[in-house]
Amino acid sequence: MCQLFAISNVAGITPAKLERLAVVTRRAMSSQKDGFSFAMCGAGNQPYLQRYVEPNLFSGFNPPTHLMEKIFGQSLWASSGKMAKTPKGPMIIHGRTATNEVSLTNSHPFVVEKWVIAHNGVVTPKTGVAQLPRVSTNDSEYVANILALKGANAMVEYIWGYMAVVAISPDKSLVVFKDARASLKVAEGVIAGVPRLLFGTTDSILSAAGRVLELALTPVDIPSFLKITIPETGELSVEALVEWQSAPAVVDRFPGGFTGHITRPSFQDQYKELQGSVEGLDADVPPSSFVDDPEEDPNSPFYVQDGLMTSPYRPRYQ
Repeated sequence: MCQLFAISNVAGITPAKLERLAVVTRRAMSSQKDGFSFAMCGAGNQPYLQRYVEPNLFSGFNPPTHLMEKIFGQSLWASSGKMAKTPKGPMIIHGRTATNEVSLTNSHPFVVEKWVIAHNGVVTPKTGVAQLPRVSTNDSEYVANILALKGANAMVEYIWGYMAVVAISPDKSLVVFKDARASLKVAEGVIAGVPRLLFGTTDSILSAAGRVLELALTPVDIPSFLKITIPETGELSVEALVEWQSAPAVVDRFPGGFTGHITRPSFQDQYKELQGSVEGLDADVPPSSFVDDPEEDPNSPFYVQDGLMTSPYRPRYQ
């Protein structure tokens, strides 16, 4: 799982404190070994961003020198844009745990049609649906393309999976949303007399940011499938999103042709009935061979869909 941080507006925060905020947040995301990046509104109305394949190479806004390039190669980091003399607008930060190739091309944030987008989660394109073209092999680029080119409500048409998203829109608004599975928390603080919203995957990320910004933050989970838009100036707005699936629709996955739904309490209770009804099930397999909590076991063939456990009724052997 990747990790995210965002602040709705950095106006009134000095460049030195912003640099400290980025460094401390990177440390709070130390479990994310496959990348670190940040983005904000920069000089000349262009985004200022840096991406690192090796997170520990980031130690501040000044990129590594030519000496480090000779050792590691510049392909381990990239920087574009310049910091504004008086920073303002949103800032987003991403720590990466890769589910695909570790490279700068696959690193967040993705810039699409002047959107700057970071994503936590795993998504898969829907079968038979023509997808928007990608330049990377990162599934997160599906999310970035859909948001920038089609809008958040189009997610349900193109992909299934889970996600939390923080993004800077072309008009310099911070856009945030998540589904029911992904984690994203929000806390409010006042900087230079103006309320700000801060978002983070974990309490510890927000706590670290609060220490830098001298804020006592109390994080709470944001509502699922609610798109939050915070403009640089003006009022916050919210929009209910069409819910996308976290997993594909139930299909027949058992060779014998048996598919069904059972609720968690009846899972063990139905063992004997299933023994007799499912072709090929070993009658000598004890009930304890089944996974007690399938959704916590990534190797389990069982998963939870809409509050029901969907299963091909394959046992796990001990």
